[in-house]
Amino acid sequence: MAVYSAYHVGPFWSLCIVVTLIGLSGYPVWVAVRELRKNLRLAREASRQYGGPAPLRRGPAVLHGTVVVTTKHAIYVEIEQQGSERQDKGNWSHTWTEKSRRVDANPFELQLESGERVEVRPNAQVFLVDKLDQLKKDSRTRRWRVAELTAGERAYISGVLVEGDAIPGAIVGYRDPAPRRLVLIPPRGDKMLVSTEPLQSRYWKRVWFHARWLVLSLLALAVVHGLVLFGYYARFFAGRTVMGRVESAYRRCSGSGKSRTCRDWVEGVTDGHKAFKEDARSSTRERLERGDEIPLIVVEGHPEITQLGSRTTVNLQATLWTIGLVLVFIAIYAGRRESTRPWYMKKLVVDEGKGKLPEK
Repeated sequence: MAVYSAYHVGPFWSLCIVVTLIGLSGYPVWVAVRELRKNLRLAREASRQYGGPAPLRRGPAVLHGTVVVTTKHAIYVEIEQQGSERQDKGNWSHTWTEKSRRVDANPFELQLESGERVEVRPNAQVFLVDKLDQLKKDSRTRRWRVAELTAGERAYISGVLVEGDAIPGAIVGYRDPAPRRLVLIPPRGDKMLVSTEPLQSRYWKRVWFHARWLVLSLLALAVVHGLVLFGYYARFFAGRTVMGRVESAYRRCSGSGKSRTCRDWVEGVTDGHKAFKEDARSSTRERLERGDEIPLIVVEGHPEITQLGSRTTVNLQATLWTIGLVLVFIAIYAGRRESTRPWYMKKLVVDEGKGKLPEK
């Protein structure tokens, strides 16, 4: 006869719940470590390049130099915004919300402080970190904000250095392959970042942001596995099954009306002559009679985590609440990641101000 402690589910579903909690609680830790390592590497790379010329090598890099371009501009970003205004308790305020964005990116060269030139190949997903210092407007509720990277500007560019075309006219040995130019392209699965301001400060800010969330994620992980699932792990790895003889199985209620609560109890003695009193499922309590023998899992030194049954299970009520709280934690982390991004990394550029929309 299968017996269960109060609110516990069967062994199979218990294992599924534990695996789910392991994955969910470990996910923010994995994200924080991944983002921390990425931004720490980029911050160090940016600081190294900013400190002076350094040998170029294939792989992730942050380069600093002067833009050399034969076209009108290297990168042109135009953001169309729609204006709206509202009144609250006699006070007017207005909002400019991005409606569309046009990016024109052309290949150009970056002349490093060493004099070496590196070809840069941005795509339409490039992030241009520059002031939106150009403003065009055709009506009271419609305007465009523009940022532009042109020849002669100093730029810091984050990307990946790969081998490009062979260097024309290079002198090499008879059997030696022709040397190739290094080309800076967008990182795989990510976007190229081009900035007219030093990048290392931006990366260090993200390092500290994700470091704080890593600490919080590790604390959450410790609470989930060291508190909520402690009983499950202790019973699974250190528990032993003993047989108990039921002396009584009963229901005890307290309160009245809507506040009335009832709990089902099973009392008896184990084969080691130790008394036990455990919460039980109502269906388990109803099937038991005085003198019945039932299995229990006990852990030496921790009588509070004794469980009815012969296989380790978890409390469904407690674990579902924990899953919900972990999902809320993940949502808050994701929300903070998005809200603390710089404007050029946000999906929409929104500007707010006091008063009505200006006429001009």
